[in-house]
Amino acid sequence: MRPTPVVVDLGPALSGDSLYDLVAGALDPTDDIHATGEYRRHLAATLTERGVARAVERARDSATAEVRS
Repeated sequence: MRPTPVVVDLGPALSGDSLYDLVAGALDPTDDIHATGEYRRHLAATLTERGVARAVERARDSATAEVRS
């Protein structure tokens, strides 16, 4: 990745755009001896998808637990 953080607006994913495509399209990582830019882009997009899915799952679980109490 580049040394500068990238902020990606994930709002369009709420209206049906692909979260993976939003993240992957916003990144332009460099190649080095450890990984290609393409692999880094894929990894960042995949981990973002997983993180968002986990956050949504935890929020739903929390909301369900509050309703039961």
